[in-house]
Order: sequence, then structure tokens, then C-alpha cells
Amino acid sequence: MIRLILAIAVLFTLYWAYKRWLKLPPEKRKNAIIQGLIYTALGFCIIAIFTGRLHWFGAILGGALALARFSMRAFFGSLSVFKFLGRSSIFSNPVFKTPFVEVQVNLQNGNISGQIISGLYEGTAINTLTTEQLKELEHYYQERDKRSYYLVRVLQQRAGQQFTQDNNYASVGDPSVEEAQQILGLSKGANKKDIIKAHRSLMQKLHPDRGGNDYLASRVNIAKEILLKHLE
Repeated sequence: MIRLILAIAVLFTLYWAYKRWLKLPPEKRKNAIIQGLIYTALGFCIIAIFTGRLHWFGAILGGALALARFSMRAFFGSLSVFKFLGRSSIFSNPVFKTPFVEVQVNLQNGNISGQIISGLYEGTAINTLTTEQLKELEHYYQERDKRSYYLVRVLQQRAGQQFTQDNNYASVGDPSVEEAQQILGLSKGANKKDIIKAHRSLMQKLHPDRGGNDYLASRVNIAKEILLKHLE
């Protein structure tokens, strides 16, 4: 009877742990599996003690080793976090914002998200816009705001639309220091090393030769120049 109860408890715990594991983001699942294995080993040690199959001293020693390994991993993992506390680092995804459109690039997978913040289709997520709506926005912004116009063309390009290269990006004007920080995904207080590192990381994603976009790449280059001059 006791074994049946233990078996049911184990199955219930495994089911509960699996459900929680599915809700975790992909980058945290590996650590969750390691923690689960450690706790499982400790649980078997405890069961083995009560059933007389393992000497209590051996169980304590095994549990201590498992916990020590987990603690060391957690400690050294926290060092990598503390190393960056108190200084600006590349924690944020780059944001390209105009009075009409806000676009954010995910550095992990290169996906683009955002929304229309003013004007035509205000409040609409850009990922839900149809090809016809994007074309309508392109014409809408063409004379109203060149930065929004080029951002919509970026979205159309992602949707498969082909355009001839347009090198007249200087006409949109330079971003402010705050806008440049958003473009590079940096916060206030970023130093020269942060700026160069952010620029390099972004160009690996956004450079046209790597499947990126020439307009976004040009804005990243300008943002770098502005922030470096601002430091001086």
C-alpha cells in the first residue's frame, strides 16, 4: 500500500513538474532539468533511507554533494550577473521609433515587432498588418514622415516585397541622443566599449550582406557616430 501511494505521488510530481517546465522560456529549460534531476536524486535518497536500502550517512553525503554542485553553479552564474551590475550593457533589443511607428528587432531570432502609435491604423500591431495595409501606409507616410516610410518598407521587405536600393537615407535626418540609445539598445551612461559592442552585435543581424536591411543598418551606423560624439 505504501509503495502504491509513493508511486502515485511520484507520478503526480512528475506530471506537475512537466507542466511547469512547458511554461518556462526555452533558455531556462536546461537549468530546470538539472535542478529537477538533483531534487529527484535527493528524493530517492530519502526514500532509500526510510526503506532501509541506504545508510543514512551515505544519503546525507550524496545529498550534500548534489546540493554543493547546484550551489556552485548558482554562485558562479550569479557572478556573471553581478559583473554587469552598475554599468550599461546590451540588455535591450533595439527600437526604431518615429512619431507614427515603433519597431523593435529581437536580437535572438531577428524577428521584428511593434505597433502603429499614431495616424492611420493607430494602435495596430505591425505583425497583423496585411500586404495591402502596408502598401497603404507606405503611401500615407511617403510625404508625411520619411523615417516611418522607410520603416514600412522594411516591413514590406520582410513580407517578401522587393525594392530597388535607396541610398537617400540622409534626408530623414539624424536621430537624437536618446533615439540613438534606443536604436543601439543602450541605456544612459553607456561607455565607448558598450557602444562599439552594441553596434557590432546589431550589424551582425541587420547588415544587408547578412540578410538584413540597408536602412536599418544605416540608422545603426549613424546612432553609433552620434553616441561616440556625445561622449566626447
